[in-house]
Amino acid sequence: MMPVINSISFRQASVMVTALLCVLVAAGCTSSSPAPGIPGGNATITTTPALIPPAGTLAPSPPAVQCPHESNSSFTVVQGDQFSFNGSVPFRNITYMRFWIFGHNSTSVTTVSVQQYQPFLFGLTSEQTLSMINGTYRILFEFPSSGNSYGMRIASLGKQNDTVIYDPQGIRILDLDDVTDNQMNGLNAAATVEQAIRNTGIENVTGITLQVDEPEITIDPIPDQYLGDTVTIGGTTNLHPGEMLTVQIYEGYLHPCAKCQEIVNDSVLACCGSGVKREVAVMPGTCGINTWFMEVNTSGHDFREGMTYVVAVYGRNGSVWSGSSFNILLADQKPDPFYYVTINPPVASPNENTLLLSGTASTDFGPNDKFLLQITSDSGATVTAVVPVVFDGTGYSWNYTVNISALSALNSYKVNITSLNNPGIRNSSVFMV
Repeated sequence: MMPVINSISFRQASVMVTALLCVLVAAGCTSSSPAPGIPGGNATITTTPALIPPAGTLAPSPPAVQCPHESNSSFTVVQGDQFSFNGSVPFRNITYMRFWIFGHNSTSVTTVSVQQYQPFLFGLTSEQTLSMINGTYRILFEFPSSGNSYGMRIASLGKQNDTVIYDPQGIRILDLDDVTDNQMNGLNAAATVEQAIRNTGIENVTGITLQVDEPEITIDPIPDQYLGDTVTIGGTTNLHPGEMLTVQIYEGYLHPCAKCQEIVNDSVLACCGSGVKREVAVMPGTCGINTWFMEVNTSGHDFREGMTYVVAVYGRNGSVWSGSSFNILLADQKPDPFYYVTINPPVASPNENTLLLSGTASTDFGPNDKFLLQITSDSGATVTAVVPVVFDGTGYSWNYTVNISALSALNSYKVNITSLNNPGIRNSSVFMV
């Protein structure tokens, strides 16, 4: 008989299981018990508390949202969020069960007390999910036969105290250290243990898959503006609705000016009388993809023509952030549908040693045109190059690869590009590191 399982909020009434024995191939609490019929005698078992559900009551977790990539056995949690899962005990006369957790370079097993035919609650605190590497985890719930007899046995062997799993016949199933040593994939290890438990014929096992994601904030592309325009700045995030984000807008380069001593809402960041700082709330989206936005009227805050402005968005006390930029064009820089040059977002190489800068171009000179490219970082480093215009099959474009070490950027760098034949064809943008 398979257990009936479903996801719940911590607000729902359920019985929190109390950890009695914890096991993980790492460092933490220890316990030893005889392992009859298994080589090695007593087993010394260790654990990492960060992956072990604590006893007691946890704070409420956000309600689960059923999405296409989730089911009643597959869930997603963001690092730093709480997670809870509720299931029922399928057998009579058992008072213990085991939780197994398998992930990248991590394994754990915990024995907890339960009541027959009563709900059990598996929970991870925000501190625990924050310590988990982003990726996919498999969590197994093992129910022994009546009388609390486990067919699967755990032993600690050798000088390194390797934690080894044996079936009821004493056949070695798995060495958990193979997972922590990256010799075996955690999900493959989970499948091996799950099948071995089923093969005993006297136990029951079920499980869930948990995807742990890093917190993320994105900023939608911001088009060029003119002084007096109201600019809408927004994007997406996997942070929860109601969480507050700090949005800052400031000039894209430093220059002498009066500095403000205190930063308040809508106050200056670089120079007094310019810049914006606001707190905005995350709004509900779908399937964990939530949104945020704000509007700023560029007729205030000392915005100026011909300037590039940096947008930085921070969440969770600065532990997650994103950056972008936009230009306020001069009044005479009205878009020309025939003559222009664009700057694409830079693309880092796989080893992150170089940046590919590129864009499109339209001039009277076609492939005979050349552009002066200047890249200036906030550390003062400058890279200058003359780049040709090339025909890419559909139109004209330019590209240039720069070594990141040549920029030594601290937080940002500015890209300026100007046609050598027509200086009126130019563009600039600021990019965050």
